[in-house]
Amino acid sequence: MANRSDTGETSPHDDAPTVASLSVWDMASLIIGIVVGTAIFRASPTVFGQFSSSWQGIAVWGLGGLLAFSGALCYSELTSTYTGFGAEYVFLTHAYGRRMGFLFAWMQSCIIVPGSIGAMSFVFVDYFDRIIPIGPQWKVVGALAAVFCLMCLQVAGLRIGKFVLNLLTALKILALLLLIGIGLFGPRMAADSVDQNKPSELLVTEAETSEASNKADADQSGDESTPGGSFSLALILVMFAFAGWNDATTVAPEVQEPQTNVPRALLLGLGFVALLYLAVNAVYVHVLGLEGLQSSEAPAADVMSVCLGPRFAWGMSVAVMISALGAIHGTIFAGARLLNAVGRDYPAFSFWKQWNARGAPVWALMTLVALSTIVTLLAGTEWGLSCLAQIPKAFGVMSNESFNADQGFDLLVSTASPVFFFFFMMTGLALIILRYRDPGRHRPFKVPGYPVTPIVLAGIAGFMCYGGLMYVKVLMLISVPPLIIGIILSFVLKPAVVDRT
Repeated sequence: MANRSDTGETSPHDDAPTVASLSVWDMASLIIGIVVGTAIFRASPTVFGQFSSSWQGIAVWGLGGLLAFSGALCYSELTSTYTGFGAEYVFLTHAYGRRMGFLFAWMQSCIIVPGSIGAMSFVFVDYFDRIIPIGPQWKVVGALAAVFCLMCLQVAGLRIGKFVLNLLTALKILALLLLIGIGLFGPRMAADSVDQNKPSELLVTEAETSEASNKADADQSGDESTPGGSFSLALILVMFAFAGWNDATTVAPEVQEPQTNVPRALLLGLGFVALLYLAVNAVYVHVLGLEGLQSSEAPAADVMSVCLGPRFAWGMSVAVMISALGAIHGTIFAGARLLNAVGRDYPAFSFWKQWNARGAPVWALMTLVALSTIVTLLAGTEWGLSCLAQIPKAFGVMSNESFNADQGFDLLVSTASPVFFFFFMMTGLALIILRYRDPGRHRPFKVPGYPVTPIVLAGIAGFMCYGGLMYVKVLMLISVPPLIIGIILSFVLKPAVVDRT
């Protein structure tokens, strides 16, 4: 019979696993799995389209990596100092009080995480349909089925869940490394056999990316779509491509020696992603040239077409499917831990804190997938979109924006992004507040360059929040009803007495 310390198992009603079972690589894999979605396969043409030099485009990707890295430094200090399930939920509660912490968890669980899961599931099923046609009427069913299957793998246990996570992450890394290798060292087809200005039809889709607002912003590539012109648009797209790494900090209590290994995993995972993004974009420029990249709608597929021929473009479709599944799996894995943290603090949601015998927060997982199902049905069906269209009208605002099933997830993610970056900004400021409030507290990791580093993080997040608001305008009202409900609940619900020292 296996020893409990070897399996990481716990009794069905324990509040948390008895043993930290995640290694540095497991957490780094989670970070890579969440961050590397499908933006790297899509966003680069629009980013490079804002500049006259390829080096300027590469520099923006490098700048995005540095800004994300500065965020990881801030989160490393916060996570190693204020331990416990929930990460940002814990930081915001310490800095601003329980109502701000609850409101963050509520908006994250009702809009941001379900919207991301739903959008990525539609990316997956769209590419699946291009390999094995299933018809538009089955796409919603296929998207829900993909999410449900991944949830079942996580309910089956922590060991299975992290194995699938590591496998999907390894496969997507392998796909990108193959793309880099083929682009740098592979053969070239005859120039007249490949039209670099015509994207591979296999990969052209209406719901390309998990950061669905990337595509929506790309369609509005004029300077007026962003607060600071073309550079602003490019930076917003790059920052969306790096988004999601912060979600991985919710698993910190499950990491072995978290006070040292969580900062290592954050810096290792995000540093690897930054290098990977730079290398992939360098390959895009090397193979396609600046003009070819700017005109491409599927640069990875076009690289394969140039090097190996158009018939190999299907391989990039499989790579995007794997990447989407990995992002869904990682987002579910991290999102359930946030619900678990809320369940530990609020008796009304106490069922979320229960773990099954295999080390999975089963009720939190099922709740998160249920919320994702609701979002999928609202944003992926005509009747659901018609309901969303009524929200601005309920506030007396008439919108000229049209809704259709292909653009529903673009709408949801773009309207949720200002909320996400608002709380991201508040987390950066929380580091400064907590340094001032708890000057004597032991901090195993201290952010270099304090206070400049957290100020930069808060400033960039504020810029992203403002840019998102300027883009969505009245459509931001879609997020208002859950926000109002969350504010009411933050005053009505009474938390248990929790020691947060």
